[in-house]
Amino acid sequence: MKTGRPIETAQARYTKTISLITPGPQGGHNWYPMSYNPDTGLVYVPTTQGGAFPYGIDTEFVYEPGAWNTGISLLQGSIDEIPFRAQEDYSPGTGPKPPSPGVLLAWDPLARRARWQVNYGIVSNGGTLTTAGNLVFQGIGDGHLMAYAADHGEKLWQVDLGVGILAAPMTYMLDGKQYLSVLVGWGGMNGLVGPNYSGEYKAEGRLWTFALDGERDFAPVLGMPLPALTEIGFDDSPALLKRGAEEYSVRCLLCHGIEAASSGVIADLRYASEGTFAIFHEIVRKGAYTSMGMPNLGEFVSEEDAEAIKNYILSRRAALMKN
Repeated sequence: MKTGRPIETAQARYTKTISLITPGPQGGHNWYPMSYNPDTGLVYVPTTQGGAFPYGIDTEFVYEPGAWNTGISLLQGSIDEIPFRAQEDYSPGTGPKPPSPGVLLAWDPLARRARWQVNYGIVSNGGTLTTAGNLVFQGIGDGHLMAYAADHGEKLWQVDLGVGILAAPMTYMLDGKQYLSVLVGWGGMNGLVGPNYSGEYKAEGRLWTFALDGERDFAPVLGMPLPALTEIGFDDSPALLKRGAEEYSVRCLLCHGIEAASSGVIADLRYASEGTFAIFHEIVRKGAYTSMGMPNLGEFVSEEDAEAIKNYILSRRAALMKN
């Protein structure tokens, strides 16, 4: 427009009804590095098509100094309709599901179109590296390091490194030999909130280096074994669990994971000990674990809300034990 104001699409204005916006806050392409190959003329972009996020106007919004004030309603309907589901499980909302949550996109900036793309079944994937040898390298969230033909996208090589990859690979020469290195480890924003696609809980990070004629075998990355779960009683009344789910989504989700399922970067609360749940209020509202990085939320979380959050987490623990 002459005013300079962007032309909006009607879907951008969400209402009181929960609307599914795709991609979500992670964006189409955001943090992870892309690369450009002057021989092919293509840009190789780690693209997020998934990461859908539910938006709706919070009609009961009250400004809280020092807290996140988004004005977004996080819940609708019953406890089973909480709109924080994995992409493949999400049913409420109005938007269509994307064809693939994560994509390696080979983009032609002159033609302004995709030349080729690789679809992944997961959202979180690493940055790209392209070389003069007509190669594109990318690590993905399930721990595989991939190599493709830069001009047409044929997969040429892959190796399973055991734990999710978010960093971009790099290449260098030493004494006439070319090496490829990539830092492996599940972390960052996606690793904090998103699930650990490799399945290795708290697996150690490693720097892997490869050479064209390398033949050394290596041991897979193994995570920390999770403790056996014991049953802990809780109040399973629907109203309380719904309140707990809402408060958890607002106060706890960004560190402890969607639906209390941690990626392993920060503690998975479903596996907390009975003793931890016994002092839950002291941890949440009185700062008992501030020395370990857990903030004191007493200013924002009431005693009733803390109790609801505790019972919601215990309900997720019980659901895990059934599975």
